[in-house]
Amino acid sequence: MDLSLEIEPTGSNELASCPWCGQRSRTVWGHVYADDLPRAAYFFHWTVDRIADRGASINVIIGDWGDGTTAEDRMVVALEYRRLETGPGMGVVDTTTQGKSRPATRALRREEVIGTALADEVFAIVDTCLGSDSRLAELL
Repeated sequence: MDLSLEIEPTGSNELASCPWCGQRSRTVWGHVYADDLPRAAYFFHWTVDRIADRGASINVIIGDWGDGTTAEDRMVVALEYRRLETGPGMGVVDTTTQGKSRPATRALRREEVIGTALADEVFAIVDTCLGSDSRLAELL
């Protein structure tokens, strides 16, 4: 992949008590530009101080952005991030994150992503986020 990727961190949220686990959780998000054009948005969510045992969830919303585009032009790829003995690892997982009020209407299943050029692009995006967004330092 020869795209020049850049990120723009745009927001974050921290919950003192997650409604599902009762722990403090954090979500950060931003935009990704490929060759200076909008290409994706990213969302990382994790339980603070629990990366070792819980990992993080990642959503990459990828597709066409800008004037004249709609959620129909984008899709969601979900990944799980884990710290392994050999270093960080991640994998594509099935997701149901979709709907009319979201920035993408189609959530891709793992089998639709793995082994495709899209998988290469999504992993490059996540690697760029991890290397460039200082808010994700806890994950490394």
